[in-house]
Amino acid sequence: MGIAGDMSNILQGGGGGGSEPAGPPAVTNLQPGALTVGSLPATIGVVGSGFTADAKVHFGGATNPEAVAATTFTSSTSLSWVLPAGTQPEDLTVVVHQASGQSQARVFILSW
Repeated sequence: MGIAGDMSNILQGGGGGGSEPAGPPAVTNLQPGALTVGSLPATIGVVGSGFTADAKVHFGGATNPEAVAATTFTSSTSLSWVLPAGTQPEDLTVVVHQASGQSQARVFILSW
């Protein structure tokens, strides 16, 4: 094919070491997995895979409407987010949203 043919193939997305579009992120663990209201605001770690720089943590529950947390991208396997003061105690559902999709839900326990 030659260099010109290889370059044309690469520019058209036909190989050359490109990667497939990323799938949705996966959350393995929240660190810590539980806190008390008196410790808020608090930074929570998210461990998983497939995170991208546009990842945002969404959280909510029965008494806490869904909110988008201040999220920091650390790497494709690590994020952190801030659980704000004033969040009501309950089991919160935590989901990572990004352009490639959303993660499965994880539970974060916030108690008195």
